[in-house]
Amino acid sequence: MSEKTKACAGPCKRTLAYSAFNKNATRPDGLQRFCRECQAAQKATWAEENREKTREYDRERGHIRNRFMELDHSAIVPSLTNPRKHFDQAFLEELAASIRDQGIAQPILVRPLPGSRLQETYTDRRADAPRPTHEIIAGEQRWRACAMAGLRKLPALVRPMSDAEVLQLQLVENLKRRDLHPMEEAEGYDTLRDTTGLTAEGIAERIGKGRSYVYKTMQLLQLLPEAREAFYEGKLTRSTAELVAARPHTIQLQVLKDITATDFHGEPMSYRKAKAHVDDRYMLKLGAAPFKITDETLMPQAGSCRTCPKRSGANPELFDDVPHADTCTDPECFSSKKEAHYARVRAEAEARGQSVITGREAKEIMPDSSTLRGYTRVDDTQALGGQMKTLRKVLGKDMPATTLIEDPRTHEMVEALPTATASKLLKDHGITKSAPQEAAQLDEATAKHQGAEKLEKTWRQQAIAKVHAAATEEGNNGISGPVVRLLALLVLDGLMAEQQRHVAAILELGKVAARDALENHIKTVDEGEIEAVLFLLLAEHDMRQLLDQSGKPAPAPHIEALAADLSIDLEALRTAAKKEIRDAISSQRVDEAAKAVKSAAKPATGKPARPPKVSKEEATAAIAAQLQAVENPNQFEPGQRVRLKTDLRKGDNVFNTRGVEAEVLHAIGDRAWMVQPESPSFPLSADYTEMEAV
Repeated sequence: MSEKTKACAGPCKRTLAYSAFNKNATRPDGLQRFCRECQAAQKATWAEENREKTREYDRERGHIRNRFMELDHSAIVPSLTNPRKHFDQAFLEELAASIRDQGIAQPILVRPLPGSRLQETYTDRRADAPRPTHEIIAGEQRWRACAMAGLRKLPALVRPMSDAEVLQLQLVENLKRRDLHPMEEAEGYDTLRDTTGLTAEGIAERIGKGRSYVYKTMQLLQLLPEAREAFYEGKLTRSTAELVAARPHTIQLQVLKDITATDFHGEPMSYRKAKAHVDDRYMLKLGAAPFKITDETLMPQAGSCRTCPKRSGANPELFDDVPHADTCTDPECFSSKKEAHYARVRAEAEARGQSVITGREAKEIMPDSSTLRGYTRVDDTQALGGQMKTLRKVLGKDMPATTLIEDPRTHEMVEALPTATASKLLKDHGITKSAPQEAAQLDEATAKHQGAEKLEKTWRQQAIAKVHAAATEEGNNGISGPVVRLLALLVLDGLMAEQQRHVAAILELGKVAARDALENHIKTVDEGEIEAVLFLLLAEHDMRQLLDQSGKPAPAPHIEALAADLSIDLEALRTAAKKEIRDAISSQRVDEAAKAVKSAAKPATGKPARPPKVSKEEATAAIAAQLQAVENPNQFEPGQRVRLKTDLRKGDNVFNTRGVEAEVLHAIGDRAWMVQPESPSFPLSADYTEMEAV
């Protein structure tokens, strides 16, 4: 069946199929009888003929669009889309004073009140009040200042505009003003996007700003109410606010707290410090993650890190200052994945029958992330058989099942072997970590140094015990319990593991996981006893350094201040400590003390001769030499040959240098020397107590 045809009434006069015509049945201009091509040509002809009429019409319309009027103040209402939401009261008062004296220099821009606001503006006024007729487009600050100045009428330029035109003009007009708050600017962009459907790229092109600038400004909308309030109060700058807004809501308040915390000058972090802080604490490199970042089964609700929107590479416009695309911006999710990974490793190890140590036992074995007590890491590089290797590589297939130890701080599962087992396996393989050697006899300077250190440790520990006893007896001096507990926790953080164990022993809290036991004790002890605990922790701070670099007793300001407050005789404690050490050495270590200052007599012939009997005077002299603090115990010189008494370290590596001879190169500070051992071939640093003259 053939398609119906129709004759065109236009210039072409062709007979065409119905599909060549528009479907509308009637048109007032008669163009329904024209084909589409003729319609377009006819419209162009009419447009050309009526061009002058169009220009005249536009001129008349423009006059209406920019009509100048004097309106009652009550006939004007503020715009709901004005990006400016906060007004400076002091500035308005200054502007009102200027209007009283000189009048309004520039009229405000208004439009006829849109129909969408008739109901709203009708219901919020008294029945006898005049109804508003116009809405402000630009100039709300002048309108407010006129009310403060008492003006009942003000000049206005009336321009009919659509909602989209008003919003765009308001935004562009306010962006030219320096005092527009970035938060208001971001809200204006958001309204412009919702009203006009523009994308961030379209907004950037429309207002003449960069795309990255618009992205970062609109990201400010992600600020939580607390962060927005801090931003308006001036606690955040635009740059630091962008740092906070880029963080997930789960950690945003913590980041806000960190950045707005004031220093001793009362100032919050600068942008540079805030950026470094956020990068260090909240920006995590996925390349260093212990788990596989593409594993979607580790945490199904989070999915793969590669496709996560919180990865910096997924939002390059927002994180254009982050050098690595694989950077996680959500530490909580990263931490949860780490814990899930370690839990999986632990479960798999237990399924294989592998030993796993966690909890308080792990804290005792691993007081910090770099220390293992009684265990050796199998993947740490160390000097084995004259080469730098890991224990796993040396033992190979002969390595037994390892023990997994959970790091108490990072929850990382560390593979290790008991040190005794590792040493036996190395010995079976003919590999030694250090050359067998008798324990080196201490020289006189070292003996004196250790004697002085022992004296300081003894009397200070006795003084600490006295302080605790006196403070417990005296009770609380009036400071509130919660404040004292906070102070005690703060002081506890400054103690090293050895001092924490000593305090736990005094309080009879046990030796395992002393840090946790002390923290729990501080939180739960009666208020009448908490001040005594605080005094005890303060006094223990003086146990961190017993001797200074010259070998002289280090100051003990905390013990001395507390002793003066609690009427404790420290001089009597020092004297008693000296007598205690002297008596102990006289009864148990006379031979050892004598050997520190006098060499044993060589045997003449035959069987070895007995060591000569030490007289009472010689023993007393040796004891005195051991207790006396020396002014300069460091007697080595450049070029001198020495024997190293221990394995030396360089960074995380330990070298087999026990018993190895070395040459002294030069001094490093007051205690250490740079030495060149026979092996390895590069120089190492050694404390003077780790060397002895050859």
